[in-house]
Amino acid sequence: MEEFMIILSGTEKYRKLEWISDSYKVNILHFSVIDSKLSTMNLDDCVCFVIDADIYKSSNLLMLIRILRKKYHAMKFIMFTNDFQIVNMFLFYYPIYFCQWGNVLQYKNILKNIIENHTSILRLFYYHTRGIEKCIEIKNILYFEKQLHKVRVKQMNGDCDEFVGSISEIMGMNYPHMFEINRSVIINDLYVDKIEDIYVILTNKERFEISRRRKKYLEEELNRLTTR
Repeated sequence: MEEFMIILSGTEKYRKLEWISDSYKVNILHFSVIDSKLSTMNLDDCVCFVIDADIYKSSNLLMLIRILRKKYHAMKFIMFTNDFQIVNMFLFYYPIYFCQWGNVLQYKNILKNIIENHTSILRLFYYHTRGIEKCIEIKNILYFEKQLHKVRVKQMNGDCDEFVGSISEIMGMNYPHMFEINRSVIINDLYVDKIEDIYVILTNKERFEISRRRKKYLEEELNRLTTR
């Protein structure tokens, strides 16, 4: 049975939604926006955030979504509500699925769709260069590096390519093992050889500077990888 994580904000009503089918098991984790635990968690298997919209004021709900998108790179949301005004408020601004309370079948279908897309999309990185769409397996990417108006991507086999994009857009996709060590570079933490002073040295011996704050988070992430 495949196991995924959804992160929930709301009430005990979610307890009955833990099992969504015979094929998937969803781990429930309740959260508060001010809970610092979220920032230290490995969210690779988090397929979406589920929110009980009816317990928030509209302005607070909007702020909650913005924080989750900016701070935790949340891309998918399921919002439970019976208030159509809330649906209209968010419909044109965010990638949100809406579900009525009590409609468990609707919820299962939405979550199944998100999980299936999550598992296929996060294995591949798609980009356009010179009018051609290309894709690379995430596990083969060594790093992304911002260079002027383009991003350079380097693979483990030494192949390089570039495309128009930004570091924030790539991080926003929440690809597994992609770690932003500074404003210009994202590395694959599976290919870190060592951290030496203010530098991250990759397995191909290339080195990139890392900030002190991000160095601490990277060390914690590498420690989690070695203890799994």
